[in-house]
Parts: sequence; structure tokens; C-alpha cells
Amino acid sequence: MNKHFRHSIAAVFAGAVQLATGIWLTIFIETTILSWALIVIGGIVFLTNLLGAISNRQAKSNVEGSLPLKIMLNDEREAVINDKVKAFSNDFTNCLVWVAIIVLAVMQVEIWIPLVLVGVQLVRMIVGIVVLFWLRKNM
Repeated sequence: MNKHFRHSIAAVFAGAVQLATGIWLTIFIETTILSWALIVIGGIVFLTNLLGAISNRQAKSNVEGSLPLKIMLNDEREAVINDKVKAFSNDFTNCLVWVAIIVLAVMQVEIWIPLVLVGVQLVRMIVGIVVLFWLRKNM
């Protein structure tokens, strides 16, 4: 099994667990927003990764049909374009999260809401630094 297929299967399992937890909360505990958020997010994660795993297996079994796609994905120009798109979207969402933190602080919502967003940003920063050092060491 290749890396993408294993990640898809792990994400399918995580989405199924999240979906089952949301359904269980809806039926037995009768929570409203949390259970529906778990159902929606778990369903999206489950379905997208299930379809990704299926398409990955179909592409692997049909070598002739997937050859142009493999050539395109291994092209250096496409890799640079994908890296630039990821960097721009990362910077854009990072700015949006910080704007949301400032707006929530100005609106004087409960303190834990902006603090959770700040914690998420700090975790992203720590993970980014660790991955940067790991990649520099191994490349």
C-alpha cells in the first residue's frame, strides 16, 4: 500500500468514528450543535477520503489511463505551482484566523473562544517549525 492510500484509510476511519460519535450523541444524549457539527464534519471527512481511496486504487489498477496524470503530478512545474498555491492559501487562512481573533476580542465574546483560535495558531506554528527542522535535517 502506498502512503496516500494509507492516509486515506486512516482518515476514513477517523471520519467514521467522528460520524458515529455525532450520531450517538444525537440519539442518546440529545446535544444539538455539537452532535450535528460532528455528523457534518465526520461525514465530509469520511466521504472525501473514501472516494479518494477508491480513485487511488482505480488509478493504480488502470496504469495506461492514469499515466498522463502521473506524468503531470511528477512534473517539476506542477510541483512548484502546487507549492505556491499551498503557501498562498496557508498565508490567507492564517491572516483570516488572526482577523477573526481580533474581531472576537473586540466583540467581547467569551474568552475561551479567541483563546482556542490562538492555541490552534500556536500549535500550527510549532508543528511548522518541527517539520522545517526535520526536513532540513533529512534533505
